[in-house]
Amino acid sequence: HANLFDFLKLENPTEHLGWNEFQWPKGPAEWFYSLFNTFLGCLMSGLCMSMGSKFWHDALDLLFQIKKLREKLADKETTK
Repeated sequence: HANLFDFLKLENPTEHLGWNEFQWPKGPAEWFYSLFNTFLGCLMSGLCMSMGSKFWHDALDLLFQIKKLREKLADKETTK
């Protein structure tokens, strides 16, 4: 039931999103820092997405293998 026009009519849309402690940057230094972080975040997201699904599938497989190895090492029967 998300409606952009109803959302824009709200007095404080950030509370509707659950951003209760969101504060707009004050002053030029904070605006620059905020814009720089936003740009850096978009750039990093784009780079990560451009690696493709094969890369992420292999990365998740590696994480699951590490998790299984940790479980085996934590088991006292295996370490004997």
